[in-house]
Parts: sequence; structure tokens; C-alpha cells
Amino acid sequence: MTPPEEMYLKVLHEAEPVACGLYLDICDQGFVNPDEAAVHFGLKQLGPHWREVDRAIAAALLSRILCEDMAFQQPRISEPESKICISEFLEHFGKAARFFTNGMWEVGWRKSKHSSTCFGAESVPATDATFDGGLLVLDEGKSGVLWLEDED
Repeated sequence: MTPPEEMYLKVLHEAEPVACGLYLDICDQGFVNPDEAAVHFGLKQLGPHWREVDRAIAAALLSRILCEDMAFQQPRISEPESKICISEFLEHFGKAARFFTNGMWEVGWRKSKHSSTCFGAESVPATDATFDGGLLVLDEGKSGVLWLEDED
């Protein structure tokens, strides 16, 4: 398994930032709940606002936020690149892993029924950035974060 500091997303981000902020880490420590993991990884505690998702939704939401930014829906990285990043991250976690996010990022932007106005995913901020989203993973004796920040 690829160590976090050598993951493709980290390498891309160091060469040319893919987002205003990137949290990408895996540690050999289990946490009881996502708030404990959030504090460890530098995010805010969201309490009941954490949304637990399955592995398929976790991969879909990571694909959405890796392929286009949360502020303007501009391309961030290509879909093939995002698949590499998602695979490298998720391969660290077993079948018993639990996945948490702060919004409905996998649905992307939606147009209003009555105008051309677009609305982003409803979310609760876990950082001080204008937009942030990603995934916290809790596994047996291991946890991880892949989280992005965007500004408008």
C-alpha cells in the first residue's frame, strides 16, 4: 500500500495545488467516532451532522470533489487521475471500515427548477474554508482522511 506522503494526489498537490487545502493522511489509530478522528486530522467536530455512507457512495463523492472544485465546478483533475487517487486511499481500509462525510457531494450541483441558478451540495463546514468536503474513514485500528478546501 502506498504511504500517504507518496500517494498520487499528494504528489499532484505538491507539484501544483489541486485545491486551496488538502488533508490526506492515514494513521494506525482507531477512533470511537468521527469527531475524535476529525480533531486528530485537524477538522472540526460535527457531532450529529456527520453523514455515514457506504464504500460505493464514499468513492462517488470523492470522485465528484476530486474531478471538479466545490466553488465553481471547474475541472480539478481528470477522471482517470481521480480513480488512481481514490483507489490508493481506499485500499488502506478493510470491509469493516466506516465512512463519514459532511454533505451530499456525490450529487454535485443541481439547477433550480425555476431558474438557471445552480445549487451545490448541502453541507456542514468542517474547516474555516468557504467550501470543504471529503471523507473520514474509521477502521479497526486505523483511520484516514481525504478532505479538500475550496474558496470562491
